Amino acid sequence: MIYVDRFRKGNSNYYWLESFKKIIPNVISFNLGKQLPAKKVFERILEIKPKHIHFGGSVKKEKLFPVKYVKKLKNVLKNVKITFFYGDAYYFSYQRNIIPYIDKLIITHRPCDITSDKVIYQPCPTKLKKFDLKLEKIYEITFIGNNYSKDRLRDLKKISEICDLTVFGSGWEKTGLKYEKRISFEDFPKVVGKSKFCLGSTLFMFCEWGGKGDCKKLCHNEKCINYKPMCGYFSNRVMNLCGSGGSVLLFQSKGLDEIFTDRDNILFFKDLKHLKNLINKYKNRDDELKKIGESAYSLSRNYTFDKLAELILS
Repeated sequence: MIYVDRFRKGNSNYYWLESFKKIIPNVISFNLGKQLPAKKVFERILEIKPKHIHFGGSVKKEKLFPVKYVKKLKNVLKNVKITFFYGDAYYFSYQRNIIPYIDKLIITHRPCDITSDKVIYQPCPTKLKKFDLKLEKIYEITFIGNNYSKDRLRDLKKISEICDLTVFGSGWEKTGLKYEKRISFEDFPKVVGKSKFCLGSTLFMFCEWGGKGDCKKLCHNEKCINYKPMCGYFSNRVMNLCGSGGSVLLFQSKGLDEIFTDRDNILFFKDLKHLKNLINKYKNRDDELKKIGESAYSLSRNYTFDKLAELILS
């Protein structure tokens, strides 16, 4: 097997490699980038003639590994199995174009315009362990993530108006939000353990489009002309929160309910009013929040790197 990705310090691609090697010890990995561009990777794959080629989540654009190379690999290596994992919310054009030449696409964002039995909708996997139950709850609601978009900042500011929100990550210093520094992957469960609630995702939750200006066309507001009911995005944050045993608040979107079929392991909200009601309902019910977190943790064991590696190789 050959595994192609962009390996960087601190990213999850090493976890994938570790899980693949548990199943196939002699995995060959290629670190795609300036030192090893797509053309060289393509040529090396043709030389090796593997039975399976897997492209990781960093290979998500045409310029990283052109569709023509994927097509030629499938045509030249007649019996090769080609799989892709894609864990972001955008760049669907590339994924749509590779579909004819691959065997399986594991995707974490319910596709709006890719219809194929080769597509499997799954959460980003987790490797985290449950937090220490002895940790004191010192935060009401936390969000772990960086400030990189106006939409995220807008949504979190709205949420901060109805609760005591603390954000962890970089870029929050001048936003007016209560923030703490960016944390390591190892410290993730500690923050979760100190939080009453953890916010799972911030993808266009609250539409402000009134007919003027730009719209992302991925709107969850049913009154918006750009409403898309099939935009369930599964950030890696969500399953990491579940894997840490957190009580997760998650904006309800079609697709997510396919994973969270048992409402005892997640707290779905539809709008700000609903979110406020949920917080007020549960914030003093520690035993119930503990049960929700335990249920979420149990669910997360089905979505580990080892489990998804098995799915990819099956």
